[in-house]
Amino acid sequence: MMSSYIPLGIRTSYSLLQSTIRMSELNQQTQFESIGIVDDHNLFGAMDYNETLINGEIKPITGCELNLEEKYKILVYCKNENGYRNLCKIISKSYGEKVTSVFWSDFKDAKDIMAIAIPGYTCETGQEKQCADNMDKYFANNWAVGIRNRNTEEQEACYMSSIHSTPIVAIPEIRCITKEQNQAYQALNCIKHGQYFDEDTSYEFQLPTSDEMTEMYKNWKAPLENTFEFAKKCSFLLKKRKPELPHFATENMTEKELLNKKAYDGLKEKVKSDNMGKYEQRLEFELEVINKMGFDGYFLIVADFINWSKQNDIPVGPGRGSGAGSLTAYCVGITEIDPMQFGLVFERFLNPGRISMPDFDVDFCPKGRGKVVDYIISKYGIDKVAHIITFGSLQSKGVLRDVGRILQVPYGLVDRYSKSIPVIQGANLSLEKYMEKNDDLTKEMEEDEKVKKMFELSLQIEGLPRHASIHAAGIVIGKEALYDILPLYRENNLTVTQFSLNHIEDAGLVKFDLLGLTALTIINDAANLAKKANPNFDINAIPLNDQKTLDIFRDGHTVGIFQFESKGMTETVVGLGPETFEDLIAVISLYRPGPMENIPTFIKRKHGLLPIQYLFPEMERILKPTYGILVYQEQVLEIARSLAGYSMQEADLLRRAIGKKKPEEMKKLKIDFTKRICEKMNSEEDKAIELFEQIESFAKYAFVKAHATPYALIGYQAGYLKAHYAIELLVSSMILEQNNTDKLAEFIYEGRRLKINILSPDINKSSESFSIENGNIRFGLNAIKNVGIHCINDIISKKPFATIEDFFNRANVNKKTLENLIKSGAFDSLEKNRALVWSKKDKNNSIPTLFTEQIEITDWNNDTKLSNEHEALGIYLTEHPLDKFAINKFHMKWISIRPSAEESISGVGKLEKIISKKSPRGDTYSICIVSDPFGIWRFISREKPDVLSKFVGSKIHINGEDKAKFIIANNVVHLDDFINSDGQIVFKIQDQEEIKNLHQILEPHMDKNGKMQIMLNFENENPIIVGKINLSENLLKKLDKFNWKI
Repeated sequence: MMSSYIPLGIRTSYSLLQSTIRMSELNQQTQFESIGIVDDHNLFGAMDYNETLINGEIKPITGCELNLEEKYKILVYCKNENGYRNLCKIISKSYGEKVTSVFWSDFKDAKDIMAIAIPGYTCETGQEKQCADNMDKYFANNWAVGIRNRNTEEQEACYMSSIHSTPIVAIPEIRCITKEQNQAYQALNCIKHGQYFDEDTSYEFQLPTSDEMTEMYKNWKAPLENTFEFAKKCSFLLKKRKPELPHFATENMTEKELLNKKAYDGLKEKVKSDNMGKYEQRLEFELEVINKMGFDGYFLIVADFINWSKQNDIPVGPGRGSGAGSLTAYCVGITEIDPMQFGLVFERFLNPGRISMPDFDVDFCPKGRGKVVDYIISKYGIDKVAHIITFGSLQSKGVLRDVGRILQVPYGLVDRYSKSIPVIQGANLSLEKYMEKNDDLTKEMEEDEKVKKMFELSLQIEGLPRHASIHAAGIVIGKEALYDILPLYRENNLTVTQFSLNHIEDAGLVKFDLLGLTALTIINDAANLAKKANPNFDINAIPLNDQKTLDIFRDGHTVGIFQFESKGMTETVVGLGPETFEDLIAVISLYRPGPMENIPTFIKRKHGLLPIQYLFPEMERILKPTYGILVYQEQVLEIARSLAGYSMQEADLLRRAIGKKKPEEMKKLKIDFTKRICEKMNSEEDKAIELFEQIESFAKYAFVKAHATPYALIGYQAGYLKAHYAIELLVSSMILEQNNTDKLAEFIYEGRRLKINILSPDINKSSESFSIENGNIRFGLNAIKNVGIHCINDIISKKPFATIEDFFNRANVNKKTLENLIKSGAFDSLEKNRALVWSKKDKNNSIPTLFTEQIEITDWNNDTKLSNEHEALGIYLTEHPLDKFAINKFHMKWISIRPSAEESISGVGKLEKIISKKSPRGDTYSICIVSDPFGIWRFISREKPDVLSKFVGSKIHINGEDKAKFIIANNVVHLDDFINSDGQIVFKIQDQEEIKNLHQILEPHMDKNGKMQIMLNFENENPIIVGKINLSENLLKKLDKFNWKI
């Protein structure tokens, strides 16, 4: 049964925090032949709800509610395509720097836009005539008077209608579907406006039923009937458009001719091969496909802004994703990877049998990315380039906090629930699943009405969009002014599309991804420093078989190396012992969830510990580089081509189809594949089926070699710099991470390992940031806390300073800055006694006697110096409080190269901070942040923070278990207590020489009454007790070279 009216005033969830209505609810309203959407001064959801409603056989009426004259509202709708274009233009221009509003004069271009004016909403009460005159002036016969509530607005509506004989339409304000959802809308409204939830406030914004509207207008049918007439006038449907590229300007050449010329010129310049014929054949094939698919311009556009970036010293990545499989891209400068050298496949990127837009993801140095966007804008026009919008949503953890706040649920309770929601694979567990798994919560909801309401409301609004922001990488370039294609928005003074990434292509635009990659900044900065030592150095011309570089990976010295510096990756690459660049590509592809299970087999096969077997001998050529294991998608394509006779286009479609795992389609694929294998290879059916099943199981974790290869190259470049220009790489890394004290501590230790001294900041020698000084690295002034850029510029412009007094007299610094400069040691070159300098700092507070009287002041002791240094720098620089203990190999065991999972271990550190956390079951536990000479690390303790708080700032010893991803401490004690406690110290012994050396150290300390029992553990034998000792700091230092644990 059809409804008695058309709802013309629906706000969807795209009216951010102003509606509960989701797209999935809209297409269920089949009682209506049409639905009018008027989101709050935006068309964010237009493409989404048009597609949703059309699929549900409901006609969408595209519109929005515009802010008018900064304080009123007017409802506008697209009558036809021209009306849509005009509305896009009007709304796009309405986002000002200070206000978001349209004005009456903006409607001079309102042709083919329908509108509704509501008395008291579109104008003040008493100004109905002026409003009606404006409506008639700008919208002629394309407007109506709206009435939301007959009981309160009928008189004013009738008067406004009479002025120009304008029809009246019933237009209830709809922000939720059912009456029960009004409280969820109220919660959203409170979150938006920072208000508390009021149980006594009631809303009536639900979608009225046909009977309810009939009853309200039982003696006055016209406002309902007029909704149908109004809807009939709005014939516009926002349908998908074929994406169109801007024309790439050329002189006397077509885009095809220009791309061909650039590609062949690049081939001659870049490729020096005996197989030039094969390269030319491949390039000819690619260019033909690119031209047939109409993508010549796309390649030219991407190549243009990449080559501009290179010419303007903005670092660009060597490639990313399947685009690195294109020889054309390599020849025109889009990528720096020769796809034929590494067996990369073009059809994985572009396939005539799979019609989709090409998609080059391009990495840039983050510092230069903005300049690239500015160049694109200058080339194509400010009206043709925009960033892409994205929406942040109300996720489980955050929505609980939001709703808990408006309901005034005690913060501690809300915090406990929010923190107990687990994060799985980077995403918060949904509230529905969380509640299903939490039996205790059901009981708590029964006992506490506020808790029950908090979860009920949170469930209703979870997942709704909360705010709009800018996509990190995507931009669009239009063939025409973008506001003629889609509506635009303003965010942070940037032009942004109102349609999100999922709908950009449907709107007829092509997305270009410009990503920021900090590794490029580090490598570029380090390479520029290297050129000072070697003017001929070129990071893009380094050999890929440099053994010194591969030694860096084999030895696990991967700190600061892109893609390889995580603990697990370091473990893997050390176990593998890479001998070629291809091995590094494989590691990047394997070290991911899924394929990780093949790492042990891969390593054993590489080292000859397991045999390599091939189902068909012909597979050896394809799988030999990966020791018989399917690692890359490209290998699947080649197997299908070589063994089953597929074309590469067919093979790519096979790969995609297998990945989708549709049962009926899989059945057909299996039959076809096995048949073709049997025919081409003269194989038995069982063997062919086995191969299909191998490929099928691989599809769940297949990786694109074309993506792994460029990223392996970036890592290799960093490795090369570390092998040959270590100080240049280290200082560049420190500059980038200057605000990350965890990373700085790691780099400082790495510098020590490399025998590179990290020098304290110095008011006369330091630059703004870290710098190289006579083979050492000098700390930068900007790494000192509370030292701002204006202060730094002042110091640098006025240095050198002859004395402390000279600095105080000339430098313009505040008290806090001065204190941190002293604590950091920045005045040590002028006066080593930091306590004396500290006493003189008060000269700025009118105490001149400190400069005229000789007062003997004792310098700070070492512990105070280190504590102050840590306070000013966030790290220990000159030394660490635990340096004298020299038992820090445990940090290496735990944090850098872990020997095996779930091993019982022990170690020492200085407890810096405790963070309280809640488990999914609501139990409190502690994350403890610890420093040692090797950097910052963390362990988990089941003890509550108040129990562990006595250890903060102290040296501690931890016994615990290594769980691969984290360390769980079973026991935490003060280091002094550990040294003097009863226990066992077990030495792992390799040979007789080691026993002899150990005996020489231990013999003077042997004591039958000692508290520590000595045990020797020979390989494959039970430990032997050899005596007792009492530990001391000095003895611990001597034992550092042995492999032992408590």
